[in-house]
Amino acid sequence: KEVLVHLCDFERMFSYRALRFSRGDATPVEAFEQDTYVATSGANRRPLSEIVDELVSLRRATILLARSLSEEMLDRAGLAGGHPVTVRALIFITLAIAKATWPTFAGTTGNFGSFEQASRAGLPD
Repeated sequence: KEVLVHLCDFERMFSYRALRFSRGDATPVEAFEQDTYVATSGANRRPLSEIVDELVSLRRATILLARSLSEEMLDRAGLAGGHPVTVRALIFITLAIAKATWPTFAGTTGNFGSFEQASRAGLPD
C-alpha cells in the first residue's frame, strides 16, 4: 500500500510542477522528501481499493493535462528541487514511471488490463 501511495504522491507532485511551469509560473519548486511522505501517509490504514481509485484518477488527470499542453507549453521550464526541468521532461518522467510500474500495480491490485487500456478508459481521443 505504501508503494502505491508513494506513486500517487509522485504523480501529484510532478503533475503540479508541470502545470505550474506550463502556465509560465517560474517560481522555483522545492524538492519533497519522499521518505517522510511515505512514513506519514497512513497508507496501511486505507483500503486498497481506495488507493487504487486514487492512483487511476491521478493517472487519468495527468494524461488529460499532457494532452492539453501545446508545444510551447511543453518547452517551458522551471526549477524543481534546484534543477532546471522542462514541462516535457516532467510529463515524460511521470508517464514513463507510470508505464514501467503498471505491470506490478495491475498484478497486485487486480486485472486492470494493459497500461494503455487503463490510461484511455473513459477518456476521449
